[in-house]
Amino acid sequence: MAKKYAVFSDAGVLKSLLIHGVHDIPKRAIEINEEQWQQVNAFVDSIWTWTPKDGLQKSDREVNHSQRISAARFRYETAGIRFGDIAIDTGRDGQILITGAALSAVVDPTYRCTWKALNGPVELNAQQLIDIAAAVRTHVQACFDRENQLLEALAEGSYAEDMLTQGWPT
Repeated sequence: MAKKYAVFSDAGVLKSLLIHGVHDIPKRAIEINEEQWQQVNAFVDSIWTWTPKDGLQKSDREVNHSQRISAARFRYETAGIRFGDIAIDTGRDGQILITGAALSAVVDPTYRCTWKALNGPVELNAQQLIDIAAAVRTHVQACFDRENQLLEALAEGSYAEDMLTQGWPT
């Protein structure tokens, strides 16, 4: 299982979660264990802080389950994917860039480019660009599909807290 990290502001407030092998890990990132990772993802509506003395702590706010579901979808959607040995950015900008490159590949089957993957530059041909764009689109759609499933469960009254960390594409 990949190592997971959290980045905190100078005031100690959680800014972002990162996965080794998918994201560049800054020196100031703090490694967190799987249990802490799951806690933060299960309580996305909380403010998380870190101090050397107290470690990772959460501050509860009123729970808005639909906002938590949407926030979880966005985190999973934009967390990146692996395409073979290539770590691909699935943030909104990354989605746009790979779509544009794939369009160029469709127009010109001889198209090649050096792609700035999360784990370094890689030379890609037209078919690889199309395949990566399809994989990114499949990932993004699966995240929206899972969000919809959770929102339906919420509307039906069958939603449970632990569902928020289950069933997402990896």
